[in-house]
Amino acid sequence: EWCAERGIPVTASPPPLPGPATRLRFTEDMKGFVSFGEHDFARGYRDGRRSRQDLMFHLTIDIRGVDRFILDPRLEAEARGYIRSEALGGRLPVERGRFNLFVDRGDRRHQQMLYRLWFRDGTGRPLTLTGFKTIRDHAGWDLWSDTTTLYIRVLRGHVEPEDDERAEVVASGILRILLPDFVRQLTT
Repeated sequence: EWCAERGIPVTASPPPLPGPATRLRFTEDMKGFVSFGEHDFARGYRDGRRSRQDLMFHLTIDIRGVDRFILDPRLEAEARGYIRSEALGGRLPVERGRFNLFVDRGDRRHQQMLYRLWFRDGTGRPLTLTGFKTIRDHAGWDLWSDTTTLYIRVLRGHVEPEDDERAEVVASGILRILLPDFVRQLTT
């Protein structure tokens, strides 16, 4: 259709999202504990700490098109780096990693940051680390805790999001950004 007054086409589609003109990269180290065979995050952290089953990751998050990324939470950023866990085989490269920012789960006051990292253990078996940070909009200053606490599960196989519920849970726990690591992160 055409708008006769202005001589321009009329479209029912919304305007396109901005192009990938901006790029942001940052490096993030998160450290914590997991317990193998456990499904509960807090229990996994507590039992893992007691038995010294630590797990950490070092990731560089690469966001191409920051404007689009912020406007469309379905867009994913690339995450590269490694996972380190002696129980899983030491330092293990991330084969493929994805990160989503501020995913709305039906309540605008509760959003999530999502992580999905495909890697292999020391014997070559495929695993997936899935994690989320929950950002809550409520009274009090809890933004630090919300943005530095990651609830994780390690799943057997390279698992897509729609298969999480059916996947075998290898371990669960909690990772955190420690203050010295956060200060270092600010320089990246």
